[in-house]
Amino acid sequence: MSESSPKKRAVSSLDQLKSMTVVVADTGDFAAMAKFKPTDATTNPSLILAAANMESYQGLIDDAINYAKKVGGSMEEQVTNAMDKIYVNFGCEILKIIPGRVSTEVDARLSFDKEGSIARAKKLIDLYKQAGISKDRILIKLSSTWEGIEAARCNSFLTTSTHIFVLVLEFWKAVACAEAGVTLISPFVGRIFDWFVKNTDQKSYSMLEDPGVISVTKIYNYYKKFGYNTVVMGASFRNTDQILGLAGCDLLTISPSLLDKLQQSNEEVKAYLTQKQAQNLDIEEVTVDENKFRWEMNEDAMATEKLAEGIRKFGIDAVKLEKVLREKLSFDKEGSIARAKKLIDLYKQAGISKDRILIKLSSTWEGIEAARFPYFYFLCIKCNILLTTSTHIFVLVLEFWKAVACAEAGVTLISPFVGRIFDWFVKNTDQKSYSMLEDPGVMSVTKIYNYYKKFGYNTVVMGASFRNTDQILGLAGCDLLTISPSLLDKLQQSNEEVKAYLTQKQAQNLDIEEVTVDENKFRWEMNEDAMATEKLAEGIRKFGIDAVKLEKVLREKLVQ
Repeated sequence: MSESSPKKRAVSSLDQLKSMTVVVADTGDFAAMAKFKPTDATTNPSLILAAANMESYQGLIDDAINYAKKVGGSMEEQVTNAMDKIYVNFGCEILKIIPGRVSTEVDARLSFDKEGSIARAKKLIDLYKQAGISKDRILIKLSSTWEGIEAARCNSFLTTSTHIFVLVLEFWKAVACAEAGVTLISPFVGRIFDWFVKNTDQKSYSMLEDPGVISVTKIYNYYKKFGYNTVVMGASFRNTDQILGLAGCDLLTISPSLLDKLQQSNEEVKAYLTQKQAQNLDIEEVTVDENKFRWEMNEDAMATEKLAEGIRKFGIDAVKLEKVLREKLSFDKEGSIARAKKLIDLYKQAGISKDRILIKLSSTWEGIEAARFPYFYFLCIKCNILLTTSTHIFVLVLEFWKAVACAEAGVTLISPFVGRIFDWFVKNTDQKSYSMLEDPGVMSVTKIYNYYKKFGYNTVVMGASFRNTDQILGLAGCDLLTISPSLLDKLQQSNEEVKAYLTQKQAQNLDIEEVTVDENKFRWEMNEDAMATEKLAEGIRKFGIDAVKLEKVLREKLVQ
């Protein structure tokens, strides 16, 4: 008697789908790609932003930061260079996992800038080339605006790289892309579906009646009927029915959660889209110029709204990613030195003597090391390190060990932010009010002042960011205090007797141990102090946000 043959394992819906459609992973997570083994993969600011917050990808982020620092330029230029390098870094890692192509996006904020899109695309192509990636493995994403399509029509692109358009949401736009010779378009099925659910009475659809599925089917059939080489990649799915309703489409980019559902399912998959079927359809060929494109776009409320929304969303996530990079670039010794030199030179050109200048640097280790830089000795008039070309002030000095590091570096002046220290303790402890001398901000500045005076450091202390007059009066005798007009007015109106709580003589009589701080000690103590860590990061972010706003104003004036 022969042995019974083993039971044949059912083929998953995902594997069936792969036999008729190229499956692309809609994720920046390398582990998900390795699990589901897609042919191609895509990236965008939203995916990269999510991945950038994962510890396992910090090496790629750090490499991009180092690249941007090496290239140099203004902070804005460094952020842009870091953004481009991050996209390419992720793309290169993805290509180690998948056998096919990776798509990399041109900044969505260039959606209405043909020349800007071309320049950025060329830059991405060059970065991939430098990394040893051949052009046949790259897809460059451009927005499906008229300007984006015209950028793709540029001959220099079609000879160096293939191109993918995101956010193709309606038929006429797809025709324009095909006529421009675009390699691949990506209709966003789920966003079309979302719009109809929100704006019509119908809230659910059968597989083949789904408006997103209908839209992609129409585009696919038109391309195959008239022999266009542009291929269609359905994207942005809300459920597996939308995916299965487009089985047979050239490519489908699918999120890990839906890939997992297809992997777990054994449902039979039917090819609803085929080239043979499309060629037998009775379809009229059309053509699209700019006027037709803009008119049809305006007539289609769904396409207009969802394109704008999509560009905004990717733009917002790009800004968030830039914020992460800007914070990392803030911890830049060489960049701080270069910018300080530039400011000093500009003051010199304006006829301002160095004894009237204070240069602010962040109280990061990198900022402190920038202040220690030997360059500042060369125009020496006074003996101290930062009094050689100009004096320097460190913002956001919030704890003792940081103040010690500043003094050891020869910093001229530090500025502990009394009110921010107070704010943190009020928010994070049960105590909501303090007497004058028990205020945590006052105590912090007092400790720093006494240490400096005890051991003869030349660094002076300027208390800042006060919340009330008690904090000011509790630091009477401090070297300097920077006070807001409202609190100055209150002090002007008061006749309360003021006592000098801080004096050099009193400090010198205190029993204090002298310490020293190297980088390891600095970073360890910083990490141990939750208040200092949180408030420093918050302060840098706040100043960074305001700097971006100011740059925006200047950029608008420069183009006038």
